[in-house]
Amino acid sequence: LACRAAPQKGLGLLFGTMMGYDAAAYQQMYQQQQAALQAAQQAQQAQPQQAAMMAGYGGQMQQQQAYQQQQTEAQVETVGQVAHVTVTGCQHATVSGIVRGNFSASGQNHGKPTYKRDAPVNGLDVMIYFWDERDGPNFCGWWFGPKVGGDQVWAYHSSRTQTPPLSGWKVPYDGAVDPTFAIAPAAQQQPQQQQFGYQQQQQGQAFQQQQGAQGGYGQQQFGQQGGFDQQQQQQQQRQQQIQQAQEQARMKIQQQQQQQQQLQMMKQQQQQKQQEELARKAQMQQEMNRRRMEEQKKIAEQKKKAADEAKASIAIRKVISKVNMAKEETLAQVQQELFTAMQTELGNCGSLAAKVKEEAEQSVENAKKRVADLQAAKAAQEERKAQMIEKHKAACEKADTLVAEFSEKVEEADSAVQSLVETAKPFTEVDGTLDMKEEEIEELAKSIAEAAEEANAKVKTGSDFLKENQSAMKVPDMLGQPTPESRAAFSKTMETVNAYLKTKEMAIGKAKMAKVKGLKRAKAKKALESQVAKFKKYDADKDGALNKKEIVVYAKKEFGFALADAAATKILKVLTGPGAKGVKQEDFQKLKVQVGIQRENALDAQRKKKREQREKEVEAAKVALKEKIGEVDGSWGEIDEKLKKVEEATKPLQVKNSSMKSGEILAVVSEVEGDLKASEEEAAAMKKSVLELKNGAEPELKLFAVSETKSLDSRCKQLDTRLNFMNTSLQRARTDAKKKEAQEISAFEKQAQAMIQHHQKKKEMSPEDVCDALSGGGGETIAEDSFTAFFADCEKEEGAVAPASEDLSRLFKSMEEDGSVSKERMLVFIRHFMKVVKETTITESLSITEGSKRKLAAGEVVEVHGLPTVEGNVTRVKCKALKDDLTGFVTVKGTAGSVFLMDGGRVFKVVKETIMTDHFDLDSQEAKDASKKLEEPRKLKTGELVEVRVWSMKEEKSGLMRMKCRAKNDGKIGWVTVTGNAGTTFLTVA
Repeated sequence: LACRAAPQKGLGLLFGTMMGYDAAAYQQMYQQQQAALQAAQQAQQAQPQQAAMMAGYGGQMQQQQAYQQQQTEAQVETVGQVAHVTVTGCQHATVSGIVRGNFSASGQNHGKPTYKRDAPVNGLDVMIYFWDERDGPNFCGWWFGPKVGGDQVWAYHSSRTQTPPLSGWKVPYDGAVDPTFAIAPAAQQQPQQQQFGYQQQQQGQAFQQQQGAQGGYGQQQFGQQGGFDQQQQQQQQRQQQIQQAQEQARMKIQQQQQQQQQLQMMKQQQQQKQQEELARKAQMQQEMNRRRMEEQKKIAEQKKKAADEAKASIAIRKVISKVNMAKEETLAQVQQELFTAMQTELGNCGSLAAKVKEEAEQSVENAKKRVADLQAAKAAQEERKAQMIEKHKAACEKADTLVAEFSEKVEEADSAVQSLVETAKPFTEVDGTLDMKEEEIEELAKSIAEAAEEANAKVKTGSDFLKENQSAMKVPDMLGQPTPESRAAFSKTMETVNAYLKTKEMAIGKAKMAKVKGLKRAKAKKALESQVAKFKKYDADKDGALNKKEIVVYAKKEFGFALADAAATKILKVLTGPGAKGVKQEDFQKLKVQVGIQRENALDAQRKKKREQREKEVEAAKVALKEKIGEVDGSWGEIDEKLKKVEEATKPLQVKNSSMKSGEILAVVSEVEGDLKASEEEAAAMKKSVLELKNGAEPELKLFAVSETKSLDSRCKQLDTRLNFMNTSLQRARTDAKKKEAQEISAFEKQAQAMIQHHQKKKEMSPEDVCDALSGGGGETIAEDSFTAFFADCEKEEGAVAPASEDLSRLFKSMEEDGSVSKERMLVFIRHFMKVVKETTITESLSITEGSKRKLAAGEVVEVHGLPTVEGNVTRVKCKALKDDLTGFVTVKGTAGSVFLMDGGRVFKVVKETIMTDHFDLDSQEAKDASKKLEEPRKLKTGELVEVRVWSMKEEKSGLMRMKCRAKNDGKIGWVTVTGNAGTTFLTVA
């Protein structure tokens, strides 16, 4: 209140001035008012509890705010004293249906009341409760939920008031404040309206005061203008206004005192409740402490009992561990110790007694069994030891016998090796083969080979015996038994074996080397003797020298070479000195060399003559080869001109995204195919000629031919490249034409279908009626002329133009079989099909929410009946599912633009390899006869596309779903399995 004096004083001075008073007069009146206010303040300060409560606030504004808050809480608490409340409002679509309704008091939580909805919602209770700060300040406040303290909540208010707040609730709990959400006592229907009426009353009083002030100001101005007589009347009015203001101030002070008294009473009631709550909590705490002490005492007793039982059981188990480790000699002693421990401690084991007793009995039983097993094992070990000693003795005796036999064989082998050494002695001596002839060396070598063979045989006999019996002759030592006597004898015998093996190899090696050297020496000696005999043979005059005549005879008879006289003279001049009679015996080898030189000179002359003749022949062949290469080169120009014409004609085919129609493309291809084939043949002939030129050339002209035909090879490669490009271009053009033809026929098909469907709707005809109209008389097949004629006379949309007759003819040929189109095929063409691209629902009625029949899976095909209907942003159409003939309404396009149905369904894709047959029934006699005639059935490979002719039907005998279709690759028509009897899928909608 003191803090409010300053602004009120300034306002009063301004008000007094406006009323016509001077500042001094109004100052006196204002002081009188302030004295009355100070008297009221002193009466308030006389209350000590009120002063203590207000001392904590920092100023009058804070006091006023606290007072207003306490007033608000006092009003909520007063509202909360009722047993029934009502929740209204709430904009949330889900939460509103849960929280709205009547609630009744249902106990307390955390010292504040809880309320429960009179009727559950979906089997759940709806509670209003308070939760304190035990889980943190963010969770403190008032909550709506299915149970007190539960994880699921619907609304929240952070207030810590004693009862639920009237407004300001967040819905949902982490959302924004819902201004429409309100809680009120069931008895007070419109608390907010009353509060609003009070605010209007206050605003009305303020307005009257403002009007009075403005009126006083106007009177002041009027008095100044009208005269002094009116000033007295105005002064009386001001006096009355001052008295009224004083009366209002007095009443306001009294009202504030009453409010403070109510606040004090509320504070006392709250403190009394807090004291009662503290007393109750203290009593509960004492009870909890008593129970905790009793529980701790009980736990301590249980722990002591468990410790005593554990101590007793450990004492017994220590002895049990001794029993488990006892040997034969100590078993009786530890058994007695266990018995004593059981007598002493088993009674103290308590709940463990049965288990400990069982362990003790089991340990004794196990110990007895273990001792018995050890005794049996010991006896078995002794028996095994005796058997091993017997086996060792037998092995030693056997080893003695085998070593003795082995020694005999070694002695025989050693004797044979010594015999070999004696036989080879002539070869191993220094001059052993010096004077031997070749025949004597061979004879001695033969004897040595025989002796070596005998020695090897004896050695092999000993080695085989050793290999077979070595393990038996080597007896290992045995603990407690003497070393076998056979071991020393065996070692000595092996020394003999190693010695004679070494001796044998050395004797054989030396004999071989001596034989080689001796034979070389004998052969050289024999050649020398032959040469001396030959010299004597041609030395006709026996003068110890060969003259010119004798040299000529020697050359003729020995080499078949007629030595010229001049050559003979030259040889004598080279090999003899002045006055010599001829070539002596020691120069006979040189003579042989000179004769050979003269013979080679003669042969060189002959070879030179032949070479010169061959060079002339090769030169003539080279000239002829050049002429032939020129002829082949001339043929290239003709091929090039033809190929240029073909390339020029096919230029339109090489343009990307060409506007040419399929028929025009095929016409160009047919036109140039002949010229291209002729060019290929001529190019092949040219390549063959070039190859013949290279392969048919003389050996000497091979490199020349390769060099001269390089340009031709290059031109042939150019031709190959161009021809390959042209063939690729034509092949690509055929493929493009095929694609364009399919696109054109597809366009004709759509155009024709649109016209047929329009005609059908205009005439209200069924698909069968349209087939009859297309056939011209209701036959089972449709001819091309009646098919074409139908489009000339049928109903057409405004501006629609029928396809040209040739286009209709192409469309008809794409569907025909044996010159006509069956009624079944035409029905497939006429009917409007769509494929399901996204799972959707087929319903009974046009409404999407009524009469759901079943789900349509992606990949299913439906037949459209009627025109689509648009409801808002949803497009729906009536159709029939081909899978089970179910009829209903299906969404074509959803609200968000999602597409569920698309035109199509007539083309299927092979997803698992299968075969195509001519008949529907696989087991019929016709199908069997047809399969015998065919060498191999038509296989449909994965990825192939087929066009429906007759929709899927179930073959009753096998349970297969089969469909008649036409393969797009080769136009083959037949029956294929769509779905197997085990659910395997072979074809799906493309």
